[in-house]
Amino acid sequence: MEHRILIMDVGTDFLDDAIAEWRSQGFESTVYNNMRETLIDAQKNKYHLVMITMRQVNRDEILEHLPLLRDIVDAPIVVLSTEHDTATKVLTLNSGANEYTLIPCTVEEGVATGLALIRMCASRGSKKKDHTLLICDQNYLVSIEHRKVFVMGRLVDLSYLEFEILRYLMEYQGKPRSYRQIFSRVWGEEYADNSKATLWAHIKRLREKLQVSPELPEYIKTVRGHGYSFDPSFPCDNV
Repeated sequence: MEHRILIMDVGTDFLDDAIAEWRSQGFESTVYNNMRETLIDAQKNKYHLVMITMRQVNRDEILEHLPLLRDIVDAPIVVLSTEHDTATKVLTLNSGANEYTLIPCTVEEGVATGLALIRMCASRGSKKKDHTLLICDQNYLVSIEHRKVFVMGRLVDLSYLEFEILRYLMEYQGKPRSYRQIFSRVWGEEYADNSKATLWAHIKRLREKLQVSPELPEYIKTVRGHGYSFDPSFPCDNV
């Protein structure tokens, strides 16, 4: 297997030098500038190490996505950070990073840290975890285990019922679910004959929260006289 590392970097001055140094050590690098694409790639491909550059501008994005990344990769995760406060370091490590290195640091130091973690991981052995990550149109990313929904890279705050409705409709994407089916699945069988107005109110709020940008299509479709369906322009990928 080819030796590979995954890098999330927003354009640090030493990125090209770091890629060259990793290549001299026998590793090829794949680079993204956001956590959404990093997550998608990490779920589909095998890497020996993940390196993330944290700056103030992307701190929140990294901390929101890091627990998901930890669940889907068995490789060590190194965060190179300009944030020198203890609270950020502790939160980053608790969110799944194996190492928190302050920058500026030399390219050699960063690569040496990564190589040490790769050796440690190889000696202990590891097994990739099963994790359900649904991706739709590159706009929607849903973590079932963490009950998190990201739309265009932004975390959307859904209530328990809103998440369960979305999850159920996505499981049957393109296949309409009746009012009764949705009530039975989300609320329970005893609520199967509940008022349609109750469900409509939840669907309305869910649509509003998911429509973070006017150019996004409305994926939750009304099936008149029957119920609702989640209908993306192409099927969601459970990667």
